[in-house]
Formats: sequence, C-alpha cells, structure tokens
Amino acid sequence: MTTKLPHSSFLGFLLLVACSSSTTTPPNGGDGKGTGGDETETARTGLSFIAPCNAASCGEIPPSSKSEKPECIPSAGSCGWSDPDPNGSTSYRQCPASECGAEPDASVCPEGTTFKGAACGSENEGACVWRSVCAPPRSTTPCPDANGCGEMPLIGVICSDGSNGSLECMQFGSKCEFQRSCE
Repeated sequence: MTTKLPHSSFLGFLLLVACSSSTTTPPNGGDGKGTGGDETETARTGLSFIAPCNAASCGEIPPSSKSEKPECIPSAGSCGWSDPDPNGSTSYRQCPASECGAEPDASVCPEGTTFKGAACGSENEGACVWRSVCAPPRSTTPCPDANGCGEMPLIGVICSDGSNGSLECMQFGSKCEFQRSCE
C-alpha cells in the first residue's frame, strides 16, 4: 500500500527512519545497553517505544527477542516487547502532534542510549500515536578488514549540524557493519 506524504513531511519521516536505522554499537544485554559479552546475542541497532510505553514500563528486552530493532508496544493495559514482523507491510500517515498527546522526550529511552526523536503518526490506519526511537552508543572500533562490511550503500549522510557525512565500516562484536560518521 502506497501513501503519499507532503514533501516536508516525507523528509521528516525519512530523517527519523534514517536515524533509527543507522547501525550503532550493539547492546548485548537485555537492558538495551552495550555491555559486551556473549557474541551470540542479537545485535541491537535501535529500540522503538510506542506511547505511552517507555523504558521503565517495558523492562528488559527478553532473551527470546531476535530483532535488531525491537519495539515496546502497549497491550492489554501494560507495555511489552515485540519483534516487528520483517515481512509485514506497514502504511504510515503523519498526524498533527495534537492528535498524539504529550510529545515524548529523552526520558523514554533506557540509560546508555540516545534519544533519536519521536514521530506522531498512524501505522496501518490505526490511531495516531508517538513512536520514539532510541539508539545505543556508536562504535569506536574500525573493522580490521577493509572490506568487512561489503559494498557501501549509496546513501547520503547529513549530520545534525547540516554538514555532509559518510558511512564507516566499524566492528560490532564479531561482525562489521556500516555506521554513520557523524550524529
């Protein structure tokens, strides 16, 4: 299903998606923080919180979660972690902030992660809700193999200060992945 968004709305949504999908240091613990340790655990590249859920109401990510980007969603009066369906289709419609209630801030994120923003929208023609995105800290270890990340994707990187950035091949546990060169 295709949804047409106004140009400025589309750019804002694209920026949110780009920030939420940039590869960062994988938290290996269930708390959403990079704690080092077992290389067999899922590498987390982002966490999503659907309002009114936040890190405190969601608790730790269960060990059974295999998603790189798990989401904490409200269900039956409480909040719980879910692995998004990788084959599921999603339609998105931006909503006016007034339809979503109070805008979340960095307090929704677990300690040791960075708040990347929140978007007020409707997914799959559901109610308008805030979706907040949190990311673990950036990797500071370059990949020892110059070709360890494979072919670099053709994507523009715009830094938070408005300058142009690039993608860098960085090490995450036992594997290498691309990471933005700037915030």
